[in-house]
Amino acid sequence: QQLARLQLGLETTHDNYNVMARARQQIEEDLEVVNETLEHRKTEVTEQTKKLERCQHELDLLNATLKQLDAYNEQMKSEIAVTRRATYKAEEAVTDMEKNKLKQDLYIDSINEAIKSLQEQAALFEAQLLSQKQETKSAHDTLAEAAKEMESINFEKKQLMQQWQGSLLAMARRDEALKATEDALGQLRERE
Repeated sequence: QQLARLQLGLETTHDNYNVMARARQQIEEDLEVVNETLEHRKTEVTEQTKKLERCQHELDLLNATLKQLDAYNEQMKSEIAVTRRATYKAEEAVTDMEKNKLKQDLYIDSINEAIKSLQEQAALFEAQLLSQKQETKSAHDTLAEAAKEMESINFEKKQLMQQWQGSLLAMARRDEALKATEDALGQLRERE
């Protein structure tokens, strides 16, 4: 009965080991997907940051142009109308660029939030993976211990079988000696 219980426990532990191994594989696959998504998001942020830097450079150039136009307006009063139109155009461009910059800032903020969320999710998956690895090691140790104990029981069983067979042989010999003694006594009685 003890051997049967150990065998059942070994099979149950082995099943648990397989379940945890599959769960570990699934978590590793999910973690890989999360990491790929995270890298993609990082690439998007880098590209958007470069676009923002280009927009900022263009905005700086436009601001410089505005300053030049203001100075030129002071010096060339006769061309105020032309200069004013150019200034209005530049101001509209600056406004558009500022609006675009604001949109880019908001988009980058949303990307950063998404990256933060993905990083937290990746950390959670990594913690789950570590836990699964520890549980897998524990199950493996349990399997090894159960196998060792079964080997010890089989060895003891073999010894007991040998002792039992020896006892049966000794009893057979004693029966033979007793029979021989009884036969000898019977012959002696017949002679008397």
